[in-house]
Amino acid sequence: MNSITDQGALGWLTPRRIEVIRLIANGKKNLVIAAELGISVKTVETHRMFIYGKLQVHNIAQLIRAAMRLKIELWPADPAAASEKLPEPPRLTPRQSEIFRLLLDGKENHQIAAQLFVARATVDAHRDTIYKIYRVHGIAELIREAVKFRLLAVDQAA
Repeated sequence: MNSITDQGALGWLTPRRIEVIRLIANGKKNLVIAAELGISVKTVETHRMFIYGKLQVHNIAQLIRAAMRLKIELWPADPAAASEKLPEPPRLTPRQSEIFRLLLDGKENHQIAAQLFVARATVDAHRDTIYKIYRVHGIAELIREAVKFRLLAVDQAA
């Protein structure tokens, strides 16, 4: 049994909900999750709402960081990667690095724009460029890349 579900306060975190969290963390949409688990889209939506409420998160980035704090294994471990020297992470400009960090913190584009005193379109453009540089299509994949390059560790997920 998963050690997460053994903890009394987290008894609500069933194996099914852990699987939903893993699939969300891998960038899967509700329709794909439903098909993979053999359940309805409505059931996936209900699981997602329940999980977000219990973990007090509002988006995928916050969900992934909360799951990392709970030590839920989101992605299969690559035994070779632990012993290999990692390549250098892609280079970002200082502004891109700042936006990258705020995205990893779970900030939405409009929040980043307000915090940095720039237009939302500017943040959108930087986010799109960051996604291209990292060759990802969404925040879940970006966080996975950050973990892979050890730019975000479990202890930083707090």
